[in-house]
Formats: sequence, C-alpha cells, structure tokens
Amino acid sequence: MKSKLTKFIGIFLWGCVIIGLLYGARIGNFPWIGDLERYSIDKRFLIRGPREPSRDIIILGVDTPSVAALDRPPGTWNPIHAELINAMINASASCVFLDYIFDSRIDKVTREMISEHLAKYNIQVPPNVIQNLGFDTPLIAAFLNARKAGLKVVLALFSEKNLEDRIYWLFQVAWKAFINLSLDSDLSIRRCLVFSRYTGSGAIFPSVSLAMASEFMKQPFSLASDGALLLGNGRINNVTAENEGYIDFAGPRNTYPMEPYKNVILDARKNPEKLKRFAGKMVLVGPWDFTDNKTIPFGKMYGIELHANVIENILNNRFLNFIGEPFGALSSFLLLFIQSAAFYLGIVWGIFSTVFLASFWSAICIGFFKSSVIVPFAIPFAFLLIHGVFVSFWQFYWLDKESRKVRNLFGRYVNDSVIQTILKNPLESVLQGTRRRVCIMFVDIRGFTCFSESRDPKEVVAFLNRYFEELTRLILEKDGVVDKFLGDGLMAFFNAPIEKKGFVRDAVSCALMIRQLAKIFPIPSAPDSFTLKVGVALHVGEVLVGNIGSERKMEYTAIGDTVNTTSRIESLNKDFGTDIIATESVKSETGEEFEWKELGEKAIRGKENTVRLFSLTGKK
Repeated sequence: MKSKLTKFIGIFLWGCVIIGLLYGARIGNFPWIGDLERYSIDKRFLIRGPREPSRDIIILGVDTPSVAALDRPPGTWNPIHAELINAMINASASCVFLDYIFDSRIDKVTREMISEHLAKYNIQVPPNVIQNLGFDTPLIAAFLNARKAGLKVVLALFSEKNLEDRIYWLFQVAWKAFINLSLDSDLSIRRCLVFSRYTGSGAIFPSVSLAMASEFMKQPFSLASDGALLLGNGRINNVTAENEGYIDFAGPRNTYPMEPYKNVILDARKNPEKLKRFAGKMVLVGPWDFTDNKTIPFGKMYGIELHANVIENILNNRFLNFIGEPFGALSSFLLLFIQSAAFYLGIVWGIFSTVFLASFWSAICIGFFKSSVIVPFAIPFAFLLIHGVFVSFWQFYWLDKESRKVRNLFGRYVNDSVIQTILKNPLESVLQGTRRRVCIMFVDIRGFTCFSESRDPKEVVAFLNRYFEELTRLILEKDGVVDKFLGDGLMAFFNAPIEKKGFVRDAVSCALMIRQLAKIFPIPSAPDSFTLKVGVALHVGEVLVGNIGSERKMEYTAIGDTVNTTSRIESLNKDFGTDIIATESVKSETGEEFEWKELGEKAIRGKENTVRLFSLTGKK
C-alpha cells in the first residue's frame, strides 16, 4: 500500500513541477506558450465559424473600380467625400466614419503653387479667393451641413498628435477618434484599444469604434468610479486594465457585405431616392481590395471591416471574456490529479487518460468559446502532453526494468501466467517478506545413489536434467513455484507469490502427475536393473516467502517450520512404503475429491506433537 501511494505521489509531484515550469515560462514571456494560446484562439474561431453580423452597419469600400470610375488622384478626394456626407444627410443615416487620415498640407501646397503662377504672370487676385481654393473647402461645408442636419461624422486619427494639423481644427463639427489596433507578436490583430486618455486633461480619448457606438446609441461614454467603461448607464464588459478588448469577430472577410463607394456617389447624383437604404444605419467608409489589409484569426481582413467588428462588439457587449490564468492553473491541477490517478492504475490507463483529457480540454475550450469565453488552453494542454509523455516513458522504462527483474527471478520457476500476474502488481509487494499460507512439496528419487554409481556421470547428469525438466513442467502447469533443486530432489510450493484458490488441490493433483511420470519416464540402460521411484511429501502451513539471499546470490524462497516439517515427512515414504505422503491439513482441504489412506500419527523430529499422516491412493 505504501509503495502504491509513493508511486501516485511521485507521478503527481512530477506533474506539479511541469506545471510550475510552464507558468514560469509564461511569466518569463517564452514565446511558444503565447504562440500556442494565440494559435488555439484562431482555431476556435475557425471551428466556431461565422455568425450573423449586425445589420445596422454598412461598409462603403473605396475599391479599385470606384477609384477608376471617380477618376481622382490621391489627396484630392475630399470633394467626393463631401458629396458622400451630403448624400448621407439626405438618406438620414445615423452616423458616418471616414477611415482616412486628413492632411491640410495638400491644400497649402496647392495654394502656394497657384500664388506662384499668378505672381509670375503678374495677375492680381484677392487673398480671400486664394484662401478659398483647395480640396478641403467642400468637405468643411459638408461637415457644416451635417451639423445642421444632426448627422455625426467620425474622423480617424493615428494619435493625439494628428490634432495639431490645422485641418482637424477646421473640422470642429466632427468627432476625432483614434484608429489604433493592437498587434500581437505574430502581427495578427486579436485585440483593440477601446479608449485612451488625452495628455494633460486625462479625459477619455475614444477609439473610432467607441465614438461610432456612442453616436449610434445616442448615449455618452464615461468611466465608472471603479474604472469600468460605461456607455450611457450600461457597462461595457471584458475591457482589460490596459483598456483593450478581445475582438469577437463575426467571421472572415466579407462577413459584413461591402457596397462599392462609387455606387453611392452615382446614386446621389442620378437616383437619390435609392439612398433610403442608409436610413438609420452606421456607414463606414474606407479602402477596400488594394490597401489596409490586416491579419486576423480568420485570415485577411480590410481595416474598415475590422472596425465594423469592434463597433458591433461594443454595441452588443460581446468582447471575448478571457477567464485568465488562475482558472487555468486550478484546471491544470485538477487534470493532473485525474491523469496521475490513471497512471497509478497502469500505463494503458494513463495513455488513454492523456488522450481523453487533452481532447476533453480542447472540447471545453471550443464549447466555452461559442459563448464568447476564452478558456486558457496552452498550459493545461501542453502540461497534459508533456506529463503524459514523460510518465509514459518513465513507466515503460520502469516496467521493462521490473519485467526483466521478475523474469530473472521467476522465469525458471513459475509459468508465464504467474509472471504476468506479478507484473500487474508492484514488485516490492512480491519481493518483500510476507507470511503466506502455502502447500510445500518435496520430491525425491528413491535409490538414486545406486543408480548413479553404476552409470557414466555424463549420462547421470543428462538423465537428471531431463527428469527435472519434466518435473518442473508439471509443477508450473499447476501454478507452483520450483524453489530449489536438492541433489536428486527438489522443493516446490503453491500459493505464492500469487494467491490462488484451490492451491492445495493443485499441489495434490501435481503429486499424482509426478507419480504417473515416474511410471513412464525412460531409464538409461545398464547392467543392473533400475525402476524409477519417487517420494513426494505435502504439507500445508504458514511460511515466510520473499527475496532472500546476499547481494551476489538472491532467490525467491519460502522458510519456516512448515518447510522443515515437509522435508522430514518426505523421508517417511520409505518407512511406510508409500510414494505420496501428506499431513492431515492437506487431506482436510481437498475434501472428498481424492482417496486417502490413513497411516496414523508419527512423531516428527523438531516438533512436540505428533503429526497425523495419510497416503494418497488416487483421485475419486
């Protein structure tokens, strides 16, 4: 019992060490653990597949056909954007996001070039005319129209520094919000920065997604006393201490359908009645199919659709809920306990439990993910595999070593079925001394001295080897153990190292088989005649069995008064003229299965009381 408990504790402690090393690696920012976690998140998205996107969001993609149809070089699109803003005013859209970084230097350079050319030809133009030239003027006018109509426009910034550009002071009618998305080490986007703080004032500096959600809901954003982000009176859950949210992507690229930018402009010019499809919608405008291509768990996605996913997460309060490492650690120890218990039962159970638990944990992670919950995967999964492989190899080595040890000890003396049974039990419990009720057998050849003196020594040795070979086979057949060879005799015992019901009947049956063997065993020819006669003695009692000897020579044997008594009664076969003699304890345990002849009571050297003896005549 102590050995079994030690085995379980050893397996469990090795698992604790592995878990500790994995979390140490995680704290030390070993990249492969984070990579495995991110890889698992990506696979969870793929397994879950796409879900229904928000129908309140419409994406207008400035794609290659739109660029070709509207025929505008880079930096000159502000008048077209102005047309779009006015179209959305007429369509009664809820709010508009322009995914572009505006730069007033283009208009400044344009004015300077025009002024230089006018001066070159000495053409006088009033300063206010020059000042009104440029691509920004129509857009500023469109923003003023939007303010009058109540349409909110959100403009994109990379950072607070973009506000230093003059153009953003001109666009006072619009929201200014940042578009920064969080990149992981593999350059994929799985998180977003929901808000930041303005330098100095500490006021909330919103992301474009937060600004759009606020405008669509007509609810202001703020911070609660505990630092939680509020939209109106409702909390936005699962925003981290770093003000980030794990994005629950609706699906791969094109999950949110894209409408070409040119279609809207052409409808505004020719079929304004068709713009009603934008009524009450959030309209997101940005590049499509030629730039701003990001990597996400589903593959590639254009930046404008990324913002659509984040907006939908804020509106529906569905940022992914990352449970965190404490849950992962507790789960790892629970899995460790189950896996250790399985390996304690055996290597097959251990390997099965490793495969099952790894699959089970994967299924748990996938199942929770369908409810927008990220359960830590990397460390519990890696631990199960590492610990499972480690313990499997250790047990394979240990079992192989134990198997060799068992076969070296018992291979010549017990049959293979007994060896297999021993291998299923801790070897220490077999080899350590234990008291066991067994049936001792002594076998001796009668008149062997005369036989050996009249024959060649080689012939005698060959005869004994053949005889003992057959004798051993019969004993092993009845699950007995050949303890030792004693000249022309041997000692064997039954019911050790493995306990077995009916072991006394097995011993008595074996004695009858030995009697039959003596009748048919071939005797080498010689001038003198010789009939093989054996004497067998059987006695049941308690003995001490175990691995006994020195470091140089060790053997599994039985010792005790029962052994001594059996040895002494074997010699009485000659006195009684019998070939199988047994004590009353043997007869009483075999019931009526065998026929016995009582020989009476006999004093045995070394014992105070007489022993009642019987001769085995046969089987009923």
